[in-house]
Amino acid sequence: MALEEMGLAQDELRSKDLNPDFVVHSVRKRLKRVRALLRLVRFELGPRFQPLNLQVRDAGRRLSELRDMHVVLAALDGARFARSHLLDASDRAALAVLEQDLARVRDERRARDGYRRTRLRVARELDPVMDAARKWRFRHKGFKAYRPGFERSYAQGRKAMHAALESGALGPKDIERFHEWRKRVKDHWHHCELLSPGYRPTMGRRADRVHLLSDALGAFQDLAVLEAGSRAARRRYGRRKGASSFEPVVERLISLERERLAELAAVLGRGIYRRQPERFGSQVAHRWGA
Repeated sequence: MALEEMGLAQDELRSKDLNPDFVVHSVRKRLKRVRALLRLVRFELGPRFQPLNLQVRDAGRRLSELRDMHVVLAALDGARFARSHLLDASDRAALAVLEQDLARVRDERRARDGYRRTRLRVARELDPVMDAARKWRFRHKGFKAYRPGFERSYAQGRKAMHAALESGALGPKDIERFHEWRKRVKDHWHHCELLSPGYRPTMGRRADRVHLLSDALGAFQDLAVLEAGSRAARRRYGRRKGASSFEPVVERLISLERERLAELAAVLGRGIYRRQPERFGSQVAHRWGA
């Protein structure tokens, strides 16, 4: 599985025909799957886990800036659509100014040679990870090999949820906690996907619910990217006409969407993480054996 995901990622990164935004999005998803897989068998890998995890993480991070150029526009469009009934003509005009600026910056960066060089560099950085994956040998088989990593990931997600929801506010520290929670939810989602063939349909249905939570937290994080993009655009505009017109509108949209997504994530999360990790692991182990 790891070799297949990384091999497909390399093919996409080296392709000259695929849409650049699709490549970045697809490869980052593949690398997240690989990291989730590593966490599932981390106790079988032992000391080999951390170096491999960091290598895949660093490769994915090189694509983050390229991904953000696309996400910031998508997040703006999504927030504008969700709250269109609250926008008047002047608001829409202000958001159009911001959209034009963000699109211009994206196109300028995309035109640079560095865009393709980054993709090729990431493709090369996956080679040693693939070499290592070909040599993996595990001590245990079946769910016994997966259970410690599965329970640990679930427990981390549960802990991150409590930290994110603890204050009931959405200040800078709270937003960062939601981001950390999202990472752990992603792992649990991929773990449920990986294990669902062991018994259907229970784990498959759970994977669908966790996916909904992951999407809500992903949209929550994209608002932070939009917020940063808006501030960067404001600095580029300086004191020029229209420079400050989009800031109040964007801030209002982000605030409203954050509240909605946080409430949705809380409802979904409390249902998904209601059980103690050891008890949940025991239930999964029992059903797996059956």
